[in-house]
Amino acid sequence: MCDFNYNIIESNRAADFILNQGEKISNKKCYKLLRGQKKTCPDCPLKATIQSGKIIPHSYFDRRFDEYFEERIYPVVAKQDINPESFVLMCRNVTDIKSHENKSAQLKKLSALGKISSGVAHDFNNMLTIVLGRIQSMRKHIDNPKVLRDLEMMEKSAFDGAEKVKKIQDFARHDKDELKTLIDLYKLINEVVELSEPKWEKDAESKGILIKPILNLEENLYINGNPSDLRNAFANIIFNAVDAMPDGGLIKISSYSDNQFVFVNFEDTGMGMTEEIMDKIFDPFFTTKGAKGTGMGMSEVYGIIKRHEGTINITSSIGLGTTMKIKIPKRKIKYIPASDEENVVIADSNVIENKSLKEHTPIKILIISEKGYDLTLIQELLSDLGYNVTTCNSYKNSINLFRKERFNIVFSDLGEPTMKGMATAQIIRNIKRNTITVLLSGLSLSQKEVHVFERSFNFTITKPFTKDKIKFIMQEINNLLKSGKN
Repeated sequence: MCDFNYNIIESNRAADFILNQGEKISNKKCYKLLRGQKKTCPDCPLKATIQSGKIIPHSYFDRRFDEYFEERIYPVVAKQDINPESFVLMCRNVTDIKSHENKSAQLKKLSALGKISSGVAHDFNNMLTIVLGRIQSMRKHIDNPKVLRDLEMMEKSAFDGAEKVKKIQDFARHDKDELKTLIDLYKLINEVVELSEPKWEKDAESKGILIKPILNLEENLYINGNPSDLRNAFANIIFNAVDAMPDGGLIKISSYSDNQFVFVNFEDTGMGMTEEIMDKIFDPFFTTKGAKGTGMGMSEVYGIIKRHEGTINITSSIGLGTTMKIKIPKRKIKYIPASDEENVVIADSNVIENKSLKEHTPIKILIISEKGYDLTLIQELLSDLGYNVTTCNSYKNSINLFRKERFNIVFSDLGEPTMKGMATAQIIRNIKRNTITVLLSGLSLSQKEVHVFERSFNFTITKPFTKDKIKFIMQEINNLLKSGKN
């Protein structure tokens, strides 16, 4: 707190410690101690704040600390007077905010690049499908060793290109396969508290304050997710709570559940936040952490919880602390009795193995796609393997064709953007429940994305379509047909 001659009247412990090695800084000039200036700062926000009637923040780079700082000035007015008699100068380190701004700009660029890459990769996959299909078709009709060798090299290069395209697709989309680990929340939260101990105990003790976590955790709470991400998110919340309690306090962490969700609450007894700050707390351009935090930011915490299909809400009052409430879908654990373990069969890709194979009717295959090159290529690859194949380039007509012929197996793409192919596959399976349906996908799909299509398709095969892929998928289908379990 300063008077209008810029003399410091009162200061908190942080100002004393940082600016004067712990000694009180009263009766000194604020511009001299804070900025190292010999006279009032030309960019002092005091005048702008008084003239506008609003708090005008001012940011600057301090070469002494090699970090960025932000000043805010709050005029102090006596009850019977409208003119300020002093002002409160608050200064905080915003180096992390600057870092987040740069990081956010980079993320926006990456997001735009990802969208472009996804479209380009899809188009390249279609091209590679045609190239590989033609190469494999030509090899059947050529005997010249040199030409065959050249085709082999072309095919290898095309496969290398397909692998590059897959990497582009993996970059362009957010892969959620990593969110399938079974997590014991009771164990994970205890790990986080232990890992964050240097922050809430040792750092606090070095400042002469006491911060204590109080745990009230329900056991046997399980979710699916990424343990590393959640540890970082929970640790960041604890770090923010510590930063909000410069005089010490309590961090209460509780967990409980209902039939569908698990809930994790982090409650501190710190300074609390204004509504303005709460509105910005998850903004990637805003953070409540100091320079010694993890640098992840509450915006990334928000993103991690959203990726886990959860929600995070905040309640806070000035002087009364802050509570972060997290809700994540619950994972139910089924225990298999030991006596039944020998009878458990794990099915992969919907293939159910059975040693007692039964005779089955001749296989008839229908291929549905509005893309002519997909129809021709899949037809040739299947015909080369000796299968009876029929093609149809209309989703609507394919249903009538299926009613007449009753095919055993149906290959179809999604029919983007209207998803006619998926709807057609559902109708076909309603007509004849044991029909095997195969999705022809132009994208590299994650396990969770594949799971979305399970109601319509038994199997998924991704571009580029090759003889080896078709041969493998047909072996899997044959196993399923012979088992009689489809």
